[in-house]
Amino acid sequence: MIFSDPMLDELCVVAVSMMHQFDSQNLSNSFWALACLVLEDIPLVAALSERSIALMPEFVMQEVANIS
Repeated sequence: MIFSDPMLDELCVVAVSMMHQFDSQNLSNSFWALACLVLEDIPLVAALSERSIALMPEFVMQEVANIS
């Protein structure tokens, strides 16, 4: 079952608007949280993915494992 909640929807909107401030740890934690919630907010996943690609050289192995 996919989890959905209006507050989480708004959180996703805010997270996308702040994506330029996310570092590799923030990205890793966000992907992990989305997976745990089975949350499939496509704009958020797209923004996280784009930012992750830009910061990929900064990721350590645990962060890479979290986004897999």
